[in-house]
Amino acid sequence: METQAIPENEISEETKKLGRILNSTIECFYEDKQNLDKYKKSTEEYNTEIKELMAKLNTDIFYTDSGLQAKISVQHRESFIEEALLNKIKTLKIPGVIKTKEYVDMDALEDAIYNEVLDASELSSCRTSKEVITLKVSKKKVK
Repeated sequence: METQAIPENEISEETKKLGRILNSTIECFYEDKQNLDKYKKSTEEYNTEIKELMAKLNTDIFYTDSGLQAKISVQHRESFIEEALLNKIKTLKIPGVIKTKEYVDMDALEDAIYNEVLDASELSSCRTSKEVITLKVSKKKVK
C-alpha cells in the first residue's frame, strides 16, 4: 500500500499529528526490537553456559552470592511417531481410531486403550522420547 506524497499545505493537523505518533512508535518499536533480539541471544548463550558449567560441577542446583538460585531439571517428553502409529493402528484394525485424513484420533486411541480394546504396549515401537534440560533461575526463598 504505497502512497504518493501530498503537498504539506493539504495535510490536516490531525493527519500530521498521527504521522508524528506513527513515526515515534515505529522508532520505539525498532529500538525495542533490536534490544529484544540482542537480549534474547545473550540470555540463550548464558542459559547454555550455565547448564554446561552446572554439568561440569555435577550439580542441579546452585545458589549465588546475591541470593539467586539456578536449578536444572530434566524433563522427559514423549510423543508418537505419527506415521509409525498410523501403520500400527492399521495393522491392529481398531475401528474408529483412524480418520479419513489418516491421522490417529488420540481421543479414540485413548478410549481403545482405556476400554482394553488395545494393549498400549503394542504401540511402543511408535513412540519417541527426548530429554529436555530446563533451567530456572529465581530468588532464594527466605525463611
